[in-house]
Amino acid sequence: MTVETETVENKDETVENKEKMDETAHRPTAGNGKWKQVFYCTWMLFYVVMEAILFFHIACADLSYSASVLITYSAMVLCFLTSALMLAKHRDTESVFRFIAFVFTLGADFFLVILGGYYEIAVTIFIGAQVFHFLRIWTVNRKIFLPSLIHRLALIAGAVVACIVLKMDYLIYVGAIYGVNLIFNLIDGICVTVKTPLYWPLIPGFFLFILCDICVAANGVGGLLGIPYSLQVLLSSLIWIFYLPSQVLIMLAGCSKRAAKGSME
Repeated sequence: MTVETETVENKDETVENKEKMDETAHRPTAGNGKWKQVFYCTWMLFYVVMEAILFFHIACADLSYSASVLITYSAMVLCFLTSALMLAKHRDTESVFRFIAFVFTLGADFFLVILGGYYEIAVTIFIGAQVFHFLRIWTVNRKIFLPSLIHRLALIAGAVVACIVLKMDYLIYVGAIYGVNLIFNLIDGICVTVKTPLYWPLIPGFFLFILCDICVAANGVGGLLGIPYSLQVLLSSLIWIFYLPSQVLIMLAGCSKRAAKGSME
C-alpha cells in the first residue's frame, strides 16, 4: 500500500510540474512584452514621420502624375498596415472595426487612384469605410449608436427619395449616402471626444475629410459651374492635402490611450 501511495503521489507531482512548465512556457515574459512595446512605439513614430514626409512631397514637390499616384497610395497602404498592427496588438472590437474601415478605404483608393475614374465604385466602397468608422466610434461610446443610426437612416431615406424624384444618377445616390455617414461620423466624433478626450483626432480628421470631399465635388462639376481652370487646379491639389492628414488623424485616434495601457501590461 505504501509503495502504491508513493507512486500515485509521484505521478501527481509530475503532472503538476508539467502543467506549471506549460504555463510558464506560454506565459509572455516581461522582456517579450517590453520588446513588443518598443516595436509598437517605433512603428508608430515611423508611421507619423513617413506620413509627414509623404505629405510634404504631395503638398510641395513638383511631381509627375505617376509619382503622385505612387506616393498617395503608399500613404494609404501605410495607414492600412498600421491598422493591421493595432489589430494584432490589441485584438479587440475597436481594432477590428478600424482595420476593416481601412480595408475599405484602401479598396476605394485603388479604384480612385490606381485605376482612376471609377467614381461610382470608389464612393460605394467608401460607404463601407464610413459605416465601420461609425461602428468603431460606437465601441467607444455605445450610447450614441441608436440616436445616430435613426438620424442617419432618416436623412438617407430623404436623400434617396429626392434622388428618385429628381431622377439623379447612381453617383448622386451613393454620394448622398456617403455624405450623410461622413457628416454624422464627425458629429459622433465630437460626442465621443467630450467624454473620451484622447479620441480628439477624430474631430479634425473627419472635418478635413469633409473638406476633401467638398473639393472633389467642386472639382468634378467645375466645368458645369463655370469655375475658372486655375481654381480647379487648386481644388485638385487641395484634395490630397486635406485627405492624407484626415486618414492619419482618424487612424491615430485613441492610440495614445492604448499605448499607455500596453505599457502598463
